[in-house]
Amino acid sequence: MSTMVKPSGRLLLWNATLLGKELQRTMMMLPGVEKAVLAGSLRRGKDTIGNIDVVLQVPLSNRQQVQQAVFGLRQVSRIIESDRYEVHFVGKSGEIVNVYMAQPSSFGAALLYYTGSASHNKALAVFATGAGLLLNKYGLFRRSNGELLAGESEEDIYRLLGLQYIPPELREDQTVIPKASQGQLPQLVSFNAIRGDMQAHSTWADGNENIPTIGRYVLNAFPHYEYMVIADPSSGEFMANAMTPADFREQFKEIAMVNSHLGYDFFKKGVEINLLENGMPDLALSILPEFDWVIATVRDKEVKDKTERLMKACDNPHIHCIGHIGWVGGKGLDAFSIDWRRLFEKAAATHTAIEIIAYPGQQEVADMLLKTAIEMGVYLVISSDAHTLRHFDYMQAGISKVRRGWCSSKQVLNTLSWQGITAFKQLKSAC
Repeated sequence: MSTMVKPSGRLLLWNATLLGKELQRTMMMLPGVEKAVLAGSLRRGKDTIGNIDVVLQVPLSNRQQVQQAVFGLRQVSRIIESDRYEVHFVGKSGEIVNVYMAQPSSFGAALLYYTGSASHNKALAVFATGAGLLLNKYGLFRRSNGELLAGESEEDIYRLLGLQYIPPELREDQTVIPKASQGQLPQLVSFNAIRGDMQAHSTWADGNENIPTIGRYVLNAFPHYEYMVIADPSSGEFMANAMTPADFREQFKEIAMVNSHLGYDFFKKGVEINLLENGMPDLALSILPEFDWVIATVRDKEVKDKTERLMKACDNPHIHCIGHIGWVGGKGLDAFSIDWRRLFEKAAATHTAIEIIAYPGQQEVADMLLKTAIEMGVYLVISSDAHTLRHFDYMQAGISKVRRGWCSSKQVLNTLSWQGITAFKQLKSAC
């Protein structure tokens, strides 16, 4: 089995996205296919994905031709089963792929149905029944006479139900339909709103690329980025190639030189510090004001309760952000006991941001905890935590994560200019 598929049979979101987008591109090129859209838990942005679902818009006259073309795709390892409108197969990386074909008049209804979740579909159907309507994968119908009211697009279906359009990432929350009926859904943050990456690592410590190379790649790949925080780890027994104050001051010189060549301050001076047992940084306090962005972590995996250390870090005027507070994958969030509500309350009160790591398998806060943090007024930053150039692409996975937590651009600091982030830092200094 490919390393892209975990022993549990589930794929990490990022790996599923890569496989899914390749399939989507391939299927869009098939004669007779008018649209190809990824659906299921991948479209909903879940951390791990069971199957890759694709919905194709195919006119009835082309259905058989398209089905035969799917059978012959190079991504197919083995056909599991098929019928007139579906093909299920095992992909070359061991992933299960479900392909659903829908006519143009019912494509939106099919996409809605196969995106799920099952509980959302059931709740929508019940909501439709209350309005005298019938909703299924073929469309939205008037129950009294069977008249088709909508089916071509999801947007039409939600509109005729009297609901705001519900983004796929929110289609698991049981409160979403009542809020959509009252026009209370947030405008979720998008990748295009991100103006910079808040943590990347360089060859000064544990990264694989030097700062000039990072600059060339990022400015080419993400031309809308306005800043990049280089945040290598400080000295400490838990990190390889960690840096001393003298190392950082040498790094500052290189950052200044690269920025001079660019003609503006694209790179920001950051650091990822470790919090000691007494909650103090493992780096001299005297150097902290020289950084543009300070991220505090607890790297000691033997610490079972991080709460007090993190709370104390929030009170430090030179610490701007709490990072790596727990993993969804690996040992799970239960690996460390954290009083989340206390931490979120303290972070909101002290204007300390919480970092969401976009790196696959390290997406820090579970969906409902993330929603709680936002409701309590916590500001987030989304970071790639890039150690190689390809890691910068992970930012999209971080966007999916925070969208599932009902997060708008207003709650993500790196949708601001650096001037806006500086204003946030000044609020912390005033606490």
